[in-house]
Amino acid sequence: MKYYFRSALYSLFLLVSVSKSIAQNKQTSTLSPFEKVTVSPHIKLYLEEGSEETITIEENKVPLEKINIKVEGKNLLIYLDDAKITTKQIKQTENGHTQSVPIYKGTQVTAHVTYKRLKDLSIRGEETITCLSPLKEEKLTVNLYGESNLLIDSIETNELKATLYGDNHLTIDKGSAVSQLFKSYGESEINVQNLTNEFSKVTAYGNSTFNLNTKNKIKVWAFGEARINYLGDPEIQRSITIGDLKIVKLTSPPLQ
Repeated sequence: MKYYFRSALYSLFLLVSVSKSIAQNKQTSTLSPFEKVTVSPHIKLYLEEGSEETITIEENKVPLEKINIKVEGKNLLIYLDDAKITTKQIKQTENGHTQSVPIYKGTQVTAHVTYKRLKDLSIRGEETITCLSPLKEEKLTVNLYGESNLLIDSIETNELKATLYGDNHLTIDKGSAVSQLFKSYGESEINVQNLTNEFSKVTAYGNSTFNLNTKNKIKVWAFGEARINYLGDPEIQRSITIGDLKIVKLTSPPLQ
């Protein structure tokens, strides 16, 4: 009986020690004011409105000294050494074959940022960036590069402008935008069917899919095999379309 009691007590001690260690490893820093966030590869980020600008490193697989966090002008930049825009490659030889491999693979850092104002997001890489709070600005700008995934809870804006390069996913769960301007190069997916708006402009180079909910007009420039699914009863204005463009009116939101 004493053996089992001691074993249980020892297991509890280990659990508490590990929990304390994880809590102590979290690094929180106060930041200078910013209105734009630029996130580089290998960084998973949660964004939330708060009373001050801060960043907390929740998890990190790389040493803290390799994580760069700086505010330049009104732009918060978060990036790893040798992976500010793309990830550095090194040569490796295995079984007589030499190949280039990235110095980082997958998610290396998970962070939580609080902001007072946020009106511009620029994301590179393959990670998921999540905006937990509603974004309410006169104009919102989003730029996605690579294979990133941006999830936004809600927006209220007069103009949403999003440009996507590569195979990205942009999802906005709810809200409204008077006008929304989408430009896509590649095979991205834009899910804004729960976002009501008056006017949409789509410029697509490639095979992207756009799920919209537009009241008055959708203006389309398309080169490739883009697909536009829409709710509402807008006028469809085809400016220049080259390729197999599909425009489909929906009676209910598409499944994501």
